[in-house]
Amino acid sequence: MTGPAAILAPITKAHQFMVFTVASSLQRAVAHGLDNEKDFYRSLGPSLERKRSLLEPRLQALGFKTVPTYGAYFVMADISNFLREGETDEMFAKRLTIEAGVTTIPISGFYLSPNPPKHLVRFCFCKEDAKLHVACDRLESYFKKKSSHIAQ
Repeated sequence: MTGPAAILAPITKAHQFMVFTVASSLQRAVAHGLDNEKDFYRSLGPSLERKRSLLEPRLQALGFKTVPTYGAYFVMADISNFLREGETDEMFAKRLTIEAGVTTIPISGFYLSPNPPKHLVRFCFCKEDAKLHVACDRLESYFKKKSSHIAQ
């Protein structure tokens, strides 16, 4: 969608929450999965925990401060160490997507208040391990390049 920011702002907020709801027609499929795919659901928690354990220490090694994550497939990270002058979480997320090829989710998008936190983003880890490794490698390369450029 395109349009004036004032019109798109509430649409963007509504969309953020709509993607996490389930249409009633899909509830039968969920019930089938719970009844017939028990091994998948039993392995889901340990699988996600392993993926978090893959991603979180690599983010911390880069200098991200992470918030303990339980019951979600996101690692929330404090990006204060990486923000440029005047940069918000949204601006950081856009920069990281364009320059490093890794997309994050700005936390401010979840707030209706006029002063949401602007120093937190979420990294999603419900991905294939290979994709998590590639993302971490890209982040390491990006931030290493930035710090070596600054040092010169």
